[in-house]
Amino acid sequence: MKILAPFLLILLVGCDASDVPEITHCENALKVKLKAPASYKRVSAHAFGFPSSNPTEQHVLIEFDAVNDFNVPLRSAEACVYPIRGGKIDFNVPNEAGARAADAEALASDIEAAANVIEKETMGKR
Repeated sequence: MKILAPFLLILLVGCDASDVPEITHCENALKVKLKAPASYKRVSAHAFGFPSSNPTEQHVLIEFDAVNDFNVPLRSAEACVYPIRGGKIDFNVPNEAGARAADAEALASDIEAAANVIEKETMGKR
């Protein structure tokens, strides 16, 4: 169990990995909304449980570049939130990419929480 503890902590606190199912799920939902999905390029993606001590939600924050209607590349961010039930992420709950992002305060809260997690991870690596 001691060997698994650091690995589980990384999964619960945050990660920047493309093969994490919640990132893939959020990214796929996001691409559907884009005017030019082929122009999508991920800049960063982070998944983290919230609250970190006993997560009830899995938050995903994706920063990406994509072109708009005028073929101008823009950097944007999307947030997805998934409930955690029985220790597992519930993908069956309808979650449109950015559903919470429609509310500016919720997006700001998600971004701030992600920034805090990323900052703690970065400081721990120095």
